[in-house]
Amino acid sequence: MILSGAILTVFVISVLTVAVQPAIAGEADVTAGPSTGDMRVYLLKKVFDICDPDKGGAISGSDALPGGSVPPSGQQYGCVKLVGDRLNEYLFTGEQVGILVAVRNDNGAEDIVKADMSLDGDLKVKCNDITNQVVYDANGKVIGMPLWFGHNVDNDLKQQPPAKTGGEPTGFDSRFDKLYQCVYTATEDDQCPTDGVEVTVVAENQQGDTSESVPDQICFNPEVLVDVFTSDGAPVTFEEGSSGMTVYSTNTLKILNEAEGGVDLIVWLAGNDLASSTSGAKCPDSNVLDVDKAMQFRCKIGTLFNNEWNYVDNPDDTRDCDLQDCQGADPLIGNAFPPILANMHTAECWFRLTYPTPCIGTFESPAIAGGILIYARAI
Repeated sequence: MILSGAILTVFVISVLTVAVQPAIAGEADVTAGPSTGDMRVYLLKKVFDICDPDKGGAISGSDALPGGSVPPSGQQYGCVKLVGDRLNEYLFTGEQVGILVAVRNDNGAEDIVKADMSLDGDLKVKCNDITNQVVYDANGKVIGMPLWFGHNVDNDLKQQPPAKTGGEPTGFDSRFDKLYQCVYTATEDDQCPTDGVEVTVVAENQQGDTSESVPDQICFNPEVLVDVFTSDGAPVTFEEGSSGMTVYSTNTLKILNEAEGGVDLIVWLAGNDLASSTSGAKCPDSNVLDVDKAMQFRCKIGTLFNNEWNYVDNPDDTRDCDLQDCQGADPLIGNAFPPILANMHTAECWFRLTYPTPCIGTFESPAIAGGILIYARAI
């Protein structure tokens, strides 16, 4: 069929596709991560470098702590090297203390960033991380470490720190532990309060949290105090006698150790010659009575009694101090025992005097310095 003039209409159908989102009933944020961790500081070793001109360390034959110096000489300082150690914890200027600690962090050793030695809360000196000196076997167990200032710490690292959890072996674990050594040298500014200075090692993690070791008290630059007096409060007095006679003191001399910080002392005795206070004197050659030729002493410390009489020598400040002699002064109880006067203990001394012939005059202590001199140094 042919239609003329017809109109052809074309319909185009377009299909629109729409993405449909699922319905959300609610939402919640997610936060995760380990806790800041429990960090602990374990004391492994402590060593002192004291009174040590040869830098031989606090233990005979050991390596000394790096640096340090001998304390200045003087009545208020000391010191005399007896056995290389002390019975109380005190340090003078130039002497040192070294502390070895293991720091443990439950989040892992990488979270431990530093350790410092603290004195009464003041972080005085940075500690060195020496973890890389620890030697392990193929299973990661500690098998050795170089000597730490004369101390073998192998057993310490195998026994400390304690096991992290039940069923794990006791000892240093490099996954969670770091090893730090801290060395502090006493300075002139350090003091000795009544209870001593609290010394700790403070460790810090990445979040700034800290933990510290169990505190220890050390006395720095304690003052050496000696109270010298007689049994009756009078000068050392002798009974009457004539030329050529030996007379004995009617009282005794007492020496009380009142030094700070529990300091123990080595004590020596010397004497100045006695000058006549009257004219026309002669004993036996001049107006001065030489004590190192005429006066003798013996002393006791506790139950240690020196039965032998010893001449009172003149002082000589050009000489050093050791157990047998301190600038010319002699030990209180001779060479039989170390002349140690423990803190807050008292020594007692007796005297006798043999008048030479001739001996005329009244002899007394010099006006500037006393007749009997007591020297004391810390050990």
